[in-house]
Amino acid sequence: MVRTRDISFGYATGASIINVLSLEWRRGETIGLVGPSGSGKSTLGALLCGLVKPTQGRIEFLAEPSTSDTLTSPNQTPQDGSTSSRGAASATKRSQFWSFVSKLRLLRRPVKDGPPRNDEATGLQVQCRPGTVIGAFQQPERQFFLKTCAEEVAFGPKNIGEALLEIEVGEYLSLVGLEPSRFGSRDPFSLSMGEKRRLAFAAILSMNPVFVVFDEPTCGLDPEGVGRFVRLSKALHEQKVGQIIISHDGDLVKGLCERVVYLRGDGKAEQVAIDDFLSSQLYRGVVS
Repeated sequence: MVRTRDISFGYATGASIINVLSLEWRRGETIGLVGPSGSGKSTLGALLCGLVKPTQGRIEFLAEPSTSDTLTSPNQTPQDGSTSSRGAASATKRSQFWSFVSKLRLLRRPVKDGPPRNDEATGLQVQCRPGTVIGAFQQPERQFFLKTCAEEVAFGPKNIGEALLEIEVGEYLSLVGLEPSRFGSRDPFSLSMGEKRRLAFAAILSMNPVFVVFDEPTCGLDPEGVGRFVRLSKALHEQKVGQIIISHDGDLVKGLCERVVYLRGDGKAEQVAIDDFLSSQLYRGVVS
């Protein structure tokens, strides 16, 4: 579980961007983080990933009792055996989705939590291995610094003592639609924006995270890319990976999130169930 205790964050030149926020984020929970531009959504994402330190309060990363990750696939055809064209298409989509989930599950490694400790660099209380919480931010090219896509995927696990085999690196690239034989040796900076975003997703998946922050994950993606992200998010949910999705896309928030944290723009936040959010003025006023 990730828990914030009365955290605040601000710059010396201005008011607090985040002001006394307490939040619990559990394994397998998908939270929508919304609010007007400049309200602190990306800042909160960076705080949760440990990229910046709160000016007040603390963030705790705590172990949770393990839950069953049993994979159960729904029936692929109607019980009456009918196979209408619509039913067949739906069954094909379900089959593809569960195949994707199975591939992701095979790639995930056991997560071992450590004893509680204080991280001197960030001031966070930690009871999880490095890489437990990781984020994909709005400008993925700023996350890249190596010569090839394969190196980008392999870098994170290698540096937390979980080096990947070459074939595993290729599997992560394939999972996000980047063919290893074509993209493995490519310079990340030669990719299109959509391809860069997919590479960032592959690098995140390779870290075997328990929690992920996605900051505007569908920005710059075509409809196929958006659909690929939705499938990825749902597959992560099946694997009990907690997600925070920062987005102005109402359909995305509605389709993937269980509850919403709304940053008002004055440093304060409101936390509401997804159904309450969708029927409120907040939804109509903030999310397109």
